[in-house]
Amino acid sequence: MNKTDHSSDQNDSDAKSRSTWAYLCRPVVIIPTVIITLLFAIPIVYRSTRLSGIPPIEEIVNREDREFELDEAENAFSFYRSASAILPPIPQKYPMIDGLETLKFQRGWESVPEEVRDYVKQSEPALAEWRLGTELDDGVQIDVSTSNWLAMLPITQKLREFSRLAILQTVRCLDEGKPDEAWQWLRAALRSSRHSGRHGGLIERMVGIYIHNMAA
Repeated sequence: MNKTDHSSDQNDSDAKSRSTWAYLCRPVVIIPTVIITLLFAIPIVYRSTRLSGIPPIEEIVNREDREFELDEAENAFSFYRSASAILPPIPQKYPMIDGLETLKFQRGWESVPEEVRDYVKQSEPALAEWRLGTELDDGVQIDVSTSNWLAMLPITQKLREFSRLAILQTVRCLDEGKPDEAWQWLRAALRSSRHSGRHGGLIERMVGIYIHNMAA
């Protein structure tokens, strides 16, 4: 290759380079490019300006400070646990729900299915133990600072059943002309709902909300 050929190749390369830049600088190319760039940049810049004034945030919860201990005699779940142990086996799938569903359309204790009424009668010793727990000021089943989402919560789940029984007892007491006793059953269910959610995690709080809504 002689000097003339080399110079010719160089000129062709420079011409192509200038041609590319000329094409990119054309308004039909540069205007859409700028618009697209701004569309991506504006949210990023806006977000950075909104977060720039926030100071570093330390860990919200100190696990050591979150540990909660309660003496067994003062723990409502001590009674809930023993009440669950003596609760008679449920005779069929969700009989208490069947009884409560009946009350949406009919009034009075006699409208509750006989099987459900019999089960409420059989459950009175367990209900009495459960009510002792509802009278306590506090309760905790599992320390959330040391538990994880795989932890089983059988006692918390049983609280739903006890509260359904308490609502049915409320209906029975009203039918027998005992409004004061009926209120005590409702009050027990409401207190149980607060015990469930007070020191618990997501599941315990959801159970507490369910019981509170049912009693309310």
